Amino acid sequence: MASKPRRLRQDIRLNKGLQVRRNKVAKAINRDEEKIIRNFRSLSPDKKRKAIDYLDLLASGKKVEDWVEFDEWAINLAKKKDFDRLTEEDVARIVSDFRSGR
Repeated sequence: MASKPRRLRQDIRLNKGLQVRRNKVAKAINRDEEKIIRNFRSLSPDKKRKAIDYLDLLASGKKVEDWVEFDEWAINLAKKKDFDRLTEEDVARIVSDFRSGR
């Protein structure tokens, strides 16, 4: 009969140990999340967009290599079609002209 209370005390100690470990992990995760948020807030709008794109990529589970391959393909296509010399302003003007029927 003495073994049941002893096992119960051991189980209680194990549960307390697990709770302490879980709390430490949760605190570490919160520190990491707070650091991410703090750093994100200090970014420029352009860098925020890039960070969100990267987080989306990570969350999607796709390999970064697949993304890099696509970028390389897009860059090569732009060079082939002579689009690589266009600035953002050029593209905006072309789109505006197209939409207005010029």
